[in-house]
Amino acid sequence: KAMLDAIRGRANVHVANTWDPAEMNRLFNRSRIVLNLHLSELPNTETRIAEVLGAGAFLLTEALSSPDFLVDGRHAVSFPVGDVEALEARIAYYLDHEEEREAIAAAGHAHAMEHHTVGARVRRLLQHLDRARLPSRAVAPPEARRRATSRPAAGGPEGLRIFAAFAHVNWEDPNLVPALESFGEVVRFRWSFNDQYAPDWHSAGKIALNARLLEAVRAAHREKPVDVFFGYLSGRLVFPGTIRAIGMLGIPTLNLSLDDKAKFFGALEGTGFAPSPPHRPRCSAGR
Repeated sequence: KAMLDAIRGRANVHVANTWDPAEMNRLFNRSRIVLNLHLSELPNTETRIAEVLGAGAFLLTEALSSPDFLVDGRHAVSFPVGDVEALEARIAYYLDHEEEREAIAAAGHAHAMEHHTVGARVRRLLQHLDRARLPSRAVAPPEARRRATSRPAAGGPEGLRIFAAFAHVNWEDPNLVPALESFGEVVRFRWSFNDQYAPDWHSAGKIALNARLLEAVRAAHREKPVDVFFGYLSGRLVFPGTIRAIGMLGIPTLNLSLDDKAKFFGALEGTGFAPSPPHRPRCSAGR
């Protein structure tokens, strides 16, 4: 808030809080500059980075925790975390240099579409099947490894069979499911995101979810072999033993972990890490 207050006299600042992808895209594209500020003093690489670049907007961000995600000055522009003077200087410069700003936005968009779509990231994850090590020291079957390295062609060999376990809150289903489906069949396992906040979560709810998840994986694997288990999970939701049990079935396990999730881990509870109360601002400046 202090940083936004400091620049309000130098730019038309609009702060928005939306999870609707279409509305978010419209907001980004109406902005001359989209500003990314971290939730805390810790460096981060929020999902918003890819969202802004994917929309083709110009991104001005505090320094990221993943320096190889993009090239500073070519795909986006950064400034030191918490440095208000540097932020003010960059806003003034890029508001006055439209052609340079638009060139960076175009380069950032091209970079994101090639390297940082959900499909591109899932493809990279699945290619790691060749090096997947399970608790039993087994590795992914050769046929599964071969199919993990390319998308199934229309009318060609069958793709992977992927068991996908994640709750849908806002962005998950429209992004993760189509990306996974580009590699083959997706067996979807769902639950309510709010289940974890029930009073009896640690004494009963988490145990029941893990039992249901493991049985669903076993049933799917009996029906037809599962090539990959894909999760977007945390210690608040699953026990390590559940993942080990899935691995012992001979199914390589992959888990999506977004960098900004790290700051939502609170105290170590009896059955895993507990997230702190969610705080998800979405800010843009220079409209």
